[in-house]
Amino acid sequence: AVYPDPLPDHSRGEACETCHTERSWRKTRNAAGLRLHGLLAFKLTHKHKQVACETCHKPRRQAQANRAMGINAARARLEAFEGLRGTCASCHTDVHRGAFGSRCESCHTPANWKAKRKGGGFDHSKTGFPLRGRHRIVGCERCHTPSKSYNKRYKQIPHTACTDCHSDIHTGTFQTVGAGKKQADLQACVSCHSEAGFKPARFGMAAHDKSRMPLKGAHRVVACQDCHTPTASPKSRALGKIQARAPKHVARLVGTPQVCKDCHRDEHAGQFDGRSPPLDCTSCHTDEAFRPAPKFDHDKTTFALAGPHKDADCASCHNRPSPGAPVRFAGIAKACANCHKDEHAGQFLSDGPKRTCEDCHKVVKDFDIPKFPHDKTRFVLEGKHVQVDCAKCHTKVKEGSEGKLTEGVVHYRLGVLACGQCHSNPHERSRGGMRGANNLASGKDGTGGDKIGGSWSCNLCHVAAGWQVIPKRVNFDHDRTGVPLTGAHATAACVGCHKQRSNQGPKAAKKANGEDERVPRACLACHTDTHRGEQGSRCEACHTSRSWKTPRKFNQHASGRFPLSGVHAVVACASCHRTQARDEYRGTPSTCDACHKKTALAISSFDHRPLRMGCNQCHSTFAWAPARFDHAVFWPLQGAHAAIKTDCSKCHTTGNYATQDRACATCHSDLVNEGKTHPDHRTIGLTKTCERCHTSVAWSALKTTWHDKAFPITSGDHRRYRTSCASCHPAGVGKGNFDCVNCHDGEHAKAKMDSKHQGKGGYVWDNAACLSCHPKGEE
Repeated sequence: AVYPDPLPDHSRGEACETCHTERSWRKTRNAAGLRLHGLLAFKLTHKHKQVACETCHKPRRQAQANRAMGINAARARLEAFEGLRGTCASCHTDVHRGAFGSRCESCHTPANWKAKRKGGGFDHSKTGFPLRGRHRIVGCERCHTPSKSYNKRYKQIPHTACTDCHSDIHTGTFQTVGAGKKQADLQACVSCHSEAGFKPARFGMAAHDKSRMPLKGAHRVVACQDCHTPTASPKSRALGKIQARAPKHVARLVGTPQVCKDCHRDEHAGQFDGRSPPLDCTSCHTDEAFRPAPKFDHDKTTFALAGPHKDADCASCHNRPSPGAPVRFAGIAKACANCHKDEHAGQFLSDGPKRTCEDCHKVVKDFDIPKFPHDKTRFVLEGKHVQVDCAKCHTKVKEGSEGKLTEGVVHYRLGVLACGQCHSNPHERSRGGMRGANNLASGKDGTGGDKIGGSWSCNLCHVAAGWQVIPKRVNFDHDRTGVPLTGAHATAACVGCHKQRSNQGPKAAKKANGEDERVPRACLACHTDTHRGEQGSRCEACHTSRSWKTPRKFNQHASGRFPLSGVHAVVACASCHRTQARDEYRGTPSTCDACHKKTALAISSFDHRPLRMGCNQCHSTFAWAPARFDHAVFWPLQGAHAAIKTDCSKCHTTGNYATQDRACATCHSDLVNEGKTHPDHRTIGLTKTCERCHTSVAWSALKTTWHDKAFPITSGDHRRYRTSCASCHPAGVGKGNFDCVNCHDGEHAKAKMDSKHQGKGGYVWDNAACLSCHPKGEE
């Protein structure tokens, strides 16, 4: 060769003419270059075959190498063949600026820069937005718009919410947070939709049950679109967003009806509108089915069903007024006569006080009345009248009788009360004013009987118990005697006071002599003194003529040894006066425990047995509870103790109230025993008399003189150290941990103290020895 090989192994053993031509050294054969490249590590394929060699093998100067090989300087420009790295970045500018590394071939191919490598390509899962579902088949340019700058194309693409790329076809229905909080928007979309596809939504029955309208019964088989009716799909709200392939109409998901009447027609035509209390469909019907109405409770209406009404068919009362009209529920008449025939032919509505069926009859299987309450009528049945058969007086109407009543109807409104209507007058032929045909009058005298002879009536002498039973007194005006009969005296038999006198004895002699024999008026003249004289002879001071057992207010109690107050003022006398003989009151105990001991011992929350004080120390006569116990009498509750004054068990853990120990350690011993105090009282050996240092306000609130029990620091020369524990206790607070000898700026130095204590027996330069001689820090 005329020219030596410019670089070692430059030709790889090939002849120069394999690549070069005689026309120009720099002009090479393309086919030869491709074949030679096939022997190298960087093979030329696709677009690289079309690139000129000098595009990569650019000329360069190698003056030193050329001189060594004797190459002329004019021919020193040689193309670079060795030392090329063979990487994409060697020739191409990295538009990604190193963001994805230097291995361009992991995503791109020589065939086309914009085409991804088949079976490989860019791994999107390594970014903050892994591609899943339908996102995997979306073209890169759909998100990475080529027309945008690099930062906006790759780095500044929003992807935290679905609405960053997709338009919200629900028009913001489910945006439960303010604008800008995209994460909440994303969560709203994925709760129903997934990346596998917008439809179908994965909002199932379980999710619907958590909504404001859980689906139950027949609602679970209703098609979704029956309630969620489609509406026109929304337009895109922002340019550049990917439009979801939504249907022309979108289901309405918010604002759907939730009340029965919004979806169902009112079968009752508004009969229950405006009802108080209001009734809606759910008051009677359920989600299972409209008919029958399992929840309807007729007892909650104004007409509760009882007796045969419970077995009656609903349609017998609730019918349709006309064909096609709704079943009638409201405004149905409740009177018996609206459904049942009046068996009495209206006789209880024509004259006298009007009566309805329910005044006499009950809702029973049979219409007959088991026992008619005759005492509610004008004629009360007494005595022999009770045994008389009803048909004796209330007979059936015969043809042409009883006015307008229909034949065969029982006549109840008789209109008469006179004895003579049913009974004959046995005194017709007797002598006196009760004889004669006109003796029987038709008017009433106001006593329940009929007038006879204008002055006397049957019931003045006779009673309903029997004709032969004559009352022991007649309607005599006793007020004319000056002794009005009141209370029980007004109904007493005359012979009770006006007894038959014997024709023999002293009384008869007085009557024969013309002396005035009067009926005694004193109570004891007729009544036995059950009090055996202990209450005196004035019975009227306590009792009245109304009843012996209903005394007047016993005012004498107020001046006695046990005045009645509070609840005692309304308690029956027998509640306290029960341990003596009948009607005996003296000797009644006046202590509380005499009556209430069992009540006190029955209370399990507070054992009263150990107590030795009177009940009135805690309780009053107005009420047993709440007790008005004054704890200050025994142990004042102050400071922090006042906060637990309503919870006795905090201190009285065993129920012991009478002999409860008052020492602090009884309740707070765990603080010392378990070493919970600071400093530890056990190691210091402090006294268990807590109140010497502490107060009841708080455990940490110490008395100002608490340290003076061990060493005075509130006064004297040591008062300046009262807030600085470390000054005297440099090794920590503990038993024996105090320092006297190294204090006061060397004032207690050993040499100085030895000189000062010469001749004093027992002197030792030691802290304990100092304190034993100077227990209060004095000279």
